[in-house]
Amino acid sequence: MYSYSSYSFAYGYAIVVAVLATLTALAGTVLSFIFLLPEKKRDRLPGFLRIVADIFNFKWLLTEYIMRALYIFTTLYCIVYGFFTIFTNPGLGFGLLIGGVIGTRVVFELIMMLILLVKNTMQINQKLRPQTDVKTEDPFQSFSSIREEVGQSADVPPAVIVDTSAAPGAPAAPEAPTAPVYQPNYCYCSQCGTRYDANTGGCPNGCIEP
Repeated sequence: MYSYSSYSFAYGYAIVVAVLATLTALAGTVLSFIFLLPEKKRDRLPGFLRIVADIFNFKWLLTEYIMRALYIFTTLYCIVYGFFTIFTNPGLGFGLLIGGVIGTRVVFELIMMLILLVKNTMQINQKLRPQTDVKTEDPFQSFSSIREEVGQSADVPPAVIVDTSAAPGAPAAPEAPTAPVYQPNYCYCSQCGTRYDANTGGCPNGCIEP
């Protein structure tokens, strides 16, 4: 028989273990969200921690493997038990060999349909996820990186707009001199009547005017 001191020790020990387990689980949860759950840190994790990260992120469903194992176990159990039961109870034996195997298959198919539906949905979401380098928001981003980004944006000098128009009161630029416009002096030869430019010479036909 346990004494009162034994009961009190067991009760106190249970409380200490419960508090220790709570604090450990809380710390482990916080550390998992910081070091394991972020997708960008997965490639830098060792093999075992990468598997743990996939389990925590539900990258693959453990229920699927459990259901498969139970289905194989149940089917083999019905076949073996039904086969040996035929010699003592043929009705029960054939019932297990036929009805048990088919019933097990139908039940587990219904369960696996739900599991495979969730699994296919997860795979489709991963394929439809944009494969761009757009930076995603990380709720656990450090304050130093935020301050660094703000500092970089503040160091960019503002754009300076230069006014190229002339200031009021400034002297206008001198205009370039224009060449005189050529004006021909047309005349008619008194001998042959040919029109010619007197600035370039006499009659092009060689007539000598008086």
